[in-house]
Amino acid sequence: MTSSKIFTPRPYQDLIINHEIDTLRCNIWAGMGMGKTVATLTTLEDLFMAGAETQPAL
Repeated sequence: MTSSKIFTPRPYQDLIINHEIDTLRCNIWAGMGMGKTVATLTTLEDLFMAGAETQPAL
């Protein structure tokens, strides 16, 4: 049985999340393993939960 972990973003991931929320269309140029995917999925979840995004993404 696996247990889920609570995601705690690193300081630079907070910058990614805030940039994605503030910018309509953007690219994230960060190195491999820097947490781009989890930051983007967190951003999408935040936008969907706030009702700001209602259409499928990605």
